[in-house]
Amino acid sequence: MQPPVDCGNIAANRNGIERERLSIDGNEATHDRLRRVAGAHRSAPAAAAHLKAAGISLAANTLITRLWMRELPQALERSLKTSHR
Repeated sequence: MQPPVDCGNIAANRNGIERERLSIDGNEATHDRLRRVAGAHRSAPAAAAHLKAAGISLAANTLITRLWMRELPQALERSLKTSHR
């Protein structure tokens, strides 16, 4: 599984995709560990920008665990910043 580079969102929107979800789980190291994909956390803001540029509505998912519960306030702030870009 590779992090998204450019998911062709304009074509996706034309094909009926109206809403997409991104997962953000803690800081970079924690997120990549949970998702088992190096660089997944770092690619999320770019993926969000591509989706929004294509007119696709965006939602954020998170899996709160004991592993990263202390990181929750920072993750929430980053998610809010990403959603308002």
